[in-house]
Amino acid sequence: MDIAQLVIYLDDLVLNFENIDGYLFVRRQDESVDKIRAKIATYASTKEAQSWINIVLIESFIDEVAGDEWSFKDPSIGALLSIYEQSWVTQIMAYHRGIKYKIERIVDPELGDLGLRLIQD
Repeated sequence: MDIAQLVIYLDDLVLNFENIDGYLFVRRQDESVDKIRAKIATYASTKEAQSWINIVLIESFIDEVAGDEWSFKDPSIGALLSIYEQSWVTQIMAYHRGIKYKIERIVDPELGDLGLRLIQD
C-alpha cells in the first residue's frame, strides 16, 4: 500500500457529509456537490440514492493491513466498525446537528462485504 491509498482508506474513517435537499451524503475527497447530485439523479429517489451512495466498504483496507486471511467472526471486527461509527457520529454532530440518521453495519461473509451505510428514515 502506498501513501495515496492510505489516504483514501483513512478518508473513509473521517468522512465529510454533504446535506443535499435534507439528506446526508458521503463526500469523498475528489467529489464535488455537483458530482454527488449527478449520482443522485441516476436513482428513482433521493432516499434510494442515499442508501447506495452512502455504503462504505472497508474489507479492502483490512486486507491491506492484516492480509486476506482475516475472519468476519474475529471480535476485533466489531471494534473496528465501532471506531468508524464513532468517527462518523462526531462528524455529523459537529456539522449537521439535528439531522436524524442511522448508521447500519454491513457484514456479509458470503459476498465478502464489510462496512457501514448511513441512511435517514
